[in-house]
Amino acid sequence: MGHNWRSLLRDVAATQDPDQLRDLWWLAHEEAAPHERGRLLAQIEALGRAARKTADRLAAERGEAPAPVSQPAATPPPPVVPAAPSVAPVPPAAGGYVRRKAARAATPTAHDAEQERVAWAEEVRGDAIEPDATEDEVTTSLAVWHEHVQVLGRPVRFVGWRGQTAIDLYTLLAAANGAMVQPERLRSELARAISAGTADAGTRRGWAFVNPDTSPRLGQQVIEFDVTAQFPGAARSTECGDGEPDLIESPSAATVREVAQRAGYARLAARPDLSGLRPAARYSLARIDAGVWIAAPEVKYLHGRGVDLDVDQVVLWPRGRHGRRLAVWSSHVLTARTTLTAARDAGEPGAALALAVLKLMYSTFLGGLLASADVNRSDTLRHDWRDQVSSQAGTNALRAMDKLPEDVDPIGGQIDAFWFVADDADYRPPGLVYSDLPDLMPKSHQQPGKWHRNRHGLITPALIDAHAKGRHGSIQRAVIAADDLRKGAGAL
Repeated sequence: MGHNWRSLLRDVAATQDPDQLRDLWWLAHEEAAPHERGRLLAQIEALGRAARKTADRLAAERGEAPAPVSQPAATPPPPVVPAAPSVAPVPPAAGGYVRRKAARAATPTAHDAEQERVAWAEEVRGDAIEPDATEDEVTTSLAVWHEHVQVLGRPVRFVGWRGQTAIDLYTLLAAANGAMVQPERLRSELARAISAGTADAGTRRGWAFVNPDTSPRLGQQVIEFDVTAQFPGAARSTECGDGEPDLIESPSAATVREVAQRAGYARLAARPDLSGLRPAARYSLARIDAGVWIAAPEVKYLHGRGVDLDVDQVVLWPRGRHGRRLAVWSSHVLTARTTLTAARDAGEPGAALALAVLKLMYSTFLGGLLASADVNRSDTLRHDWRDQVSSQAGTNALRAMDKLPEDVDPIGGQIDAFWFVADDADYRPPGLVYSDLPDLMPKSHQQPGKWHRNRHGLITPALIDAHAKGRHGSIQRAVIAADDLRKGAGAL
């Protein structure tokens, strides 16, 4: 900025420039000593009031109406997300009282409510949620959303589209929780290149595999088991970096172990020996080789399984600059998911649509928006957060596969879905913790990160062919087709 806070304070007192006032607010938290900060913030508030009075007086002299106290940011249609959030911006290090005050002030106007209804209707009728939803269904489901998705007892508005709403929810929660760290957009060119796959070999991409050690046969059943709320469940415990990381060349073994406990990446100098891993892990991680960057949760998983890693570079967020930055957001979303699921199961009108939108919202935010520079123009543009969450989710699933009996393994998997074969359509692999058995496993019922049956049907020649060719995408399509065939036969 070219200023320390004292010189900038003198400038703002003379000019009442709003941009300089904003900069001063940031500097108050970044540079002012703790014993100076309270007095400085009081001065900033006084300067802000004086600047508004001056602006109102000048407007009156020109015969214009005074500027409104706050103007919600206009939200263009997707895919562009505005740089400014639709709630009043609050400096990252603002105290809890300031943040909560800003969050409570974020109340939609009547005009906003009509824009919200239009945006909600477009979301509900798009992405194959309910293309033929009536106006009553749109209105009812939005009301259910407002009832179940709230911050500080106030409904979270559906702004523009699900991606913008996810970002606004993070902003509101950061404002409402004084201890929650406000994100800063990732600037590190190396970290962004690692995430994008343009730094040497880039990060390992994808959590899909086919297990060639299995042999599905005609006459058997294929059963798909999914991880319940995989990504928000994993995001609650994922370490995420703040600001920018450090690059460490030729790291020591102790430094590599530090990666497993923090947020960061490790670049492999040689292909690791994965022969001691169970099939799901061995084939999921088969493509990691020399030059590939792996995220911290993968480092932790492999170290825990006794795999030696030869690492030549580390990108690491230091102590004090990392934490579970998505925990509050994810927990909030999961609470709404739980209550909306209960409302849907109870037959409440509109709950199923509201739940479908919520699921799309969190999968969009965690699965892509965090790393989409073309779409996300907020400070939640954190490519590294996306990578750490994806890695945490994938390794969590592998840990569950590691708990299966030695003679039980999936034939393949893709992200949160794993496929097993058995003679009995009601088969469940022993060793998994299930979220869809409330009587047998009440503590894990509807719990994120646990497992539930999704699809099943008779194995088809198409599935056997896809498995033989090692095509996980074709296996997925064959499983869907087998499930559809079973449902169609049952309807006859």
